[in-house]
Amino acid sequence: MKEHLSKIYALGQQVESYSGCTPTSLGRVLGVEVCGLAKYYNNADDALDVYFAGPSAMRLFLKKTDTFQRYTFEYSWTRDEESIDLEKINVILDTPGSMVNRRSSAHLSFDRTSLAYLSLGLEIPVNNVMANLVYNWGEQKKLIKGSLSVERRVVSTVYVLLKKTEYGRHEAEAMITYFDTQVLHWTGLMSATPSKSSFSARFDSAFHDPISIKGN
Repeated sequence: MKEHLSKIYALGQQVESYSGCTPTSLGRVLGVEVCGLAKYYNNADDALDVYFAGPSAMRLFLKKTDTFQRYTFEYSWTRDEESIDLEKINVILDTPGSMVNRRSSAHLSFDRTSLAYLSLGLEIPVNNVMANLVYNWGEQKKLIKGSLSVERRVVSTVYVLLKKTEYGRHEAEAMITYFDTQVLHWTGLMSATPSKSSFSARFDSAFHDPISIKGN
């Protein structure tokens, strides 16, 4: 890099430089920071104003922020003992010997035959991050729900449910929260028989007044 920079300075023109690293919060999670340094010749006669058009030099490097010596990675893919169609994937990432506990894990379960069921869980001890997602798309009930929490406080939740409670009757519900705010909560009911049909719905949201709809 020094050889390249000497050629730049020999030009006797202005040399621009940039250096920086990834955010400290990311370094705390990973135990390393990604840093970079770039220097380039600023050509005042370049009408296109293109960076790095002339002599330039760049450098990328990792800077360790903790005392660990290595990363460890554990992985397993198994079938559930109670259900032959259900498979499980477990992943664990750790930095043994570090001052900060980084033993993070991810767990995935899914129905390999129909793909109608999926469950995902994530745990990161740094900042106590926990996330989960469930997807269950069955004949009578269709469900999607998930949540994210940081430092043992729920940041956001998502809940969507569609189900048949009996012949010709369908119910629906959707809800999203962000911290202590209920962003939206929608509910609906539809009933249809050979002699009569009806529906009703209610829409509550932090962005508008409650809305109710009914019909036969």
